[in-house]
Amino acid sequence: MVYFIALLLLAFIFYRLIQAGVLFRIKIKSGRISCTGRAPHRLRREFEDVLKRQGVSNGVVRVVVRQQALSLLVSGDVTGNVVQMLRNVLGQFSVAELRSGPSVS
Repeated sequence: MVYFIALLLLAFIFYRLIQAGVLFRIKIKSGRISCTGRAPHRLRREFEDVLKRQGVSNGVVRVVVRQQALSLLVSGDVTGNVVQMLRNVLGQFSVAELRSGPSVS
């Protein structure tokens, strides 16, 4: 029982550490896009534009901070070409701009 509680506690801590670095998340389900987190409006618009133009119908795109640099985590049917396009857009922004951007939901 003690091991089970310790395992749950470690899983919770691991989950919180992963979520701590996430600044912005876009979820695409059946072609519909929803956003949460902090991001400048221009970044959100450009990400949505890339995802729609490339026909991404399902997936998740997360913008995270790792060692004071922005990086992307993607899942679903987001191809390598789309990831590169999103990285090109993300490269126009700094960590400070994202952290100070408006909250979206």
